[in-house]
Amino acid sequence: YESASQEDRDAFEELMEDHLRADDEFQKLIDSILDDIETRFDALETGTIKRERDWPSTWTYSAPVSDRDSFIREINRFSSNQANQFGRLLTPLVDGIRVRGPFVPNWGTGEAPKLVLLDGEGLGHVATSATSLSTRVTRRYQVADVIVLVDSAKQPMLGGPGAALRSIASSGQQAKLIIAFTHFDGVEGDNLPDENARRQHVLASLDNMIGALGKDLGRSIENGLRKVVPERTLFFAHLHKQLEPKARTKSERSTLEAFRALLGHIQILAKPPIPTYVTPVYDDANLVLAIQRGVQEFREPWRKRLGLPSKSGVREEPWQSVKALTRRLGELGRDEYADLRPAADLRARLLEQIRPFLETPLRWEPSGAAPEMHSLVIDAITRQVAALVDELAPERIVRRPSIDWRKAYAHRGLGSARIRSRDVEGIYERAAPIPGATADPTGNAFMTDIRSLIWRAVEKGGGRIKGLDA
Repeated sequence: YESASQEDRDAFEELMEDHLRADDEFQKLIDSILDDIETRFDALETGTIKRERDWPSTWTYSAPVSDRDSFIREINRFSSNQANQFGRLLTPLVDGIRVRGPFVPNWGTGEAPKLVLLDGEGLGHVATSATSLSTRVTRRYQVADVIVLVDSAKQPMLGGPGAALRSIASSGQQAKLIIAFTHFDGVEGDNLPDENARRQHVLASLDNMIGALGKDLGRSIENGLRKVVPERTLFFAHLHKQLEPKARTKSERSTLEAFRALLGHIQILAKPPIPTYVTPVYDDANLVLAIQRGVQEFREPWRKRLGLPSKSGVREEPWQSVKALTRRLGELGRDEYADLRPAADLRARLLEQIRPFLETPLRWEPSGAAPEMHSLVIDAITRQVAALVDELAPERIVRRPSIDWRKAYAHRGLGSARIRSRDVEGIYERAAPIPGATADPTGNAFMTDIRSLIWRAVEKGGGRIKGLDA
């Protein structure tokens, strides 16, 4: 093994994996680990466990409103990461938690606001090659009245929060946006003498991000964000402390004001949108160019990830990650593995190119409407487009070629990593071919599908495509 080439070692590891999967002793080891994990549920003394195929699937628990502390304490078994609870926590096994109130803070006034809060796994603050949000997140855009983007004020907006802001804007959802900066008490510096200076310091990073989005996605997005950001950007400090109705420090008073402003914004944004009465008219030829750019920006980075010739700046993925991806998509019915998200990538790249197309119609009917009215219509059309692309991307990338993904995973032995990469590239070539100048049945079918999809979305959102009236 020490003198083998890297390719030989890779082949050996694949063969060893297959051997272990078929080995009875190895399966006994897996079963013993699962049995040990299952014993963690024995420590539960409250609630009801429902099982599916002998494995715990759901746990339900209720407590009187007056017994809030014990309720939270029991929930912590499924959500906490405190070191003193290690060995007893079930957090790593949890896929989701639903908690029903009423929950009213000490500083609350009147009745508890009627809210449904959908929280998710953090997106991270590290800038990586993964620039697309998981489809688990983007599917929620359509059902939510308000999107609260939470980021730490202690470092510049980048990585996950930056990708989220880009995704929200390219999906036409920026009108629902509220930005909440936490850890505001941790913003320090010799050049930041007071609270206003610290706020401007944080907002400068956000302003840079908005400017970059304007260059990529269109100036109406930039202008729209610059209008809502001043009033819908909130700062929170000392959130680890319990807030009282009569805050003692200026920092606590500012945080209380921010919470009350957050509730006020949510109540306003949840109201039905104002109807619009202007119609944008688009040229289909410009749509073809937008689709072509979107597919190119999806395909080129993936060629680099697969170790194929590419000019993209992303990193090549290890063969083990590519193999795991083919298994997730082919055998487990998922649409991503870790940061490898082909369906989410196709969705994101298409919307990022289609949004500028929607921003520049041939004309408006009637002419002379206010720019604010134009933005409302474009956002409405973009939301319709995003909803349909949400279905198109996983259908073409995951569901239709499911057999091809299984075949790509099945390769074993010397040279299997290269063959698997070429198979994955072949899946993308058939699922999202780059439209070219020459006639190609696969490319023509793809272009027809996506153009008709966008035509429907444009018309449903209140626009028109030139030439489709006849």
